[in-house]
Amino acid sequence: MKNCPFCAEEIQEEAIKCKHCGEWLNKLAPSEYIDTAKRFLSKQYYEYQTNKTKHLFIPETNKPIELKNTKFYPDYFIYKDRKFHYNQIYNISKRNSARYVNGIPTDKTFSCIIYVNSDLFTNGSGAIDLTTSTKILSFNKKKRETTIVCCNWIEEKTFENRLKLYLDEIVSKGYFAYTNNIKIYNNGDLHLDNEFKINLCKAFAKDMIWYGVKYKSFLGTDQGQDPYRFRINNFQEKKGLFNNKNIEFDTDHNKDVFDIFITNLFNKGSLIET
Repeated sequence: MKNCPFCAEEIQEEAIKCKHCGEWLNKLAPSEYIDTAKRFLSKQYYEYQTNKTKHLFIPETNKPIELKNTKFYPDYFIYKDRKFHYNQIYNISKRNSARYVNGIPTDKTFSCIIYVNSDLFTNGSGAIDLTTSTKILSFNKKKRETTIVCCNWIEEKTFENRLKLYLDEIVSKGYFAYTNNIKIYNNGDLHLDNEFKINLCKAFAKDMIWYGVKYKSFLGTDQGQDPYRFRINNFQEKKGLFNNKNIEFDTDHNKDVFDIFITNLFNKGSLIET
């Protein structure tokens, strides 16, 4: 026999509930309740965090990432049943944009286009568009996040090859063609439409260079975008009634490679050492 811890009446040793006061004898102490709750919440939080990022991974042999009509594997990717290798990618264009209504983002878009050098593209462009959008009430947020992670992985994987393409062009031609109408020479000369405009090193020394987020909109209904913009302020060029004009262009194409060259140009006075 033993005494009930709640009413002190005598009860059987095997009793799990007191016949006198009705209390359950296996009841947890307050500290034990707290410990049990902590363990439960910790487990729930771990499962939440795991499920929250479960869709974020880099491609694996048996677990590729599928974006639209493209499957990405560790060493190759398949686009419309055609196989390509990552060293065929020569350009990656990325940018983020968001639409705001009274300061609230109603939808977000991650634009990513990879350009592939291959005769398998009948249209000649070699462009694979992986752009995804997320509306405020939609359920494709995970798809957008997956696209961002995958495109960042592709960018890192192809960086050296894309850098080498520009390096080879500088060595052979003395410049690299950033876009169809923009050429930047090894000494910093900037040509637009095959016409010399200004030397970037001299413009940088005069604090004429602005490089950063283009703009963001927060009020009203507007499209807020954040491509990086390269601008030469108050560039002197006589056109019409205005003498002062800015030279500016987006750097969403191969931005990681562009940053390397521009940083080297401003620090050392040339794109590459000769």
